Amino acid sequence: MPTIEELNGGFNLGEWEIFPLQGLMRRAQEEISLTPKNVAVLLALARRDGNLITRDELIDEVWQGKAFSDEPIQQQISLLRGFFPDKKPYEYIDTLHGRGYRLLKPVELHQRPEVLEAEPAKEDLRSLRRWKAVTPPYTSSAYSTVMARSAVSDACTSSSLSTLSPPAMRQSSCDYCT
Repeated sequence: MPTIEELNGGFNLGEWEIFPLQGLMRRAQEEISLTPKNVAVLLALARRDGNLITRDELIDEVWQGKAFSDEPIQQQISLLRGFFPDKKPYEYIDTLHGRGYRLLKPVELHQRPEVLEAEPAKEDLRSLRRWKAVTPPYTSSAYSTVMARSAVSDACTSSSLSTLSPPAMRQSSCDYCT
């Protein structure tokens, strides 16, 4: 059975694409907005992936046990059937009289792209650390200029001014050290 996290990534149900986090169902050029209750009922059904969900389970999951009759469940199922449009004989949501509901179409999760692992940096990490020292996290431009000049002055002795200073401060000779 798929998890809520997997289902929230989107899934297909027959010819429909379901996007729970956006509250949307889409088929070709047709798009339907879903209410949070519509989504909650559809997710509860999809988590079972064709297996029975009882009315009590629906009440617990969707209404946190606060529904006192079957009417809200019947309204939501009826709305979802109307969105699909699902007429008798039902193709999407089946009623098992006296027991509950189940999906008739298989749930197909959307495939998430594989996350590529980053390759290690090939640059000398010391130059990156020095650059961070040149650009402090403060927004005051006067403070930034003083700190940057100080860092450039310190760096001049190591003869790597061009890699340590920002482009606006690069010069052919170092005015800050003299």
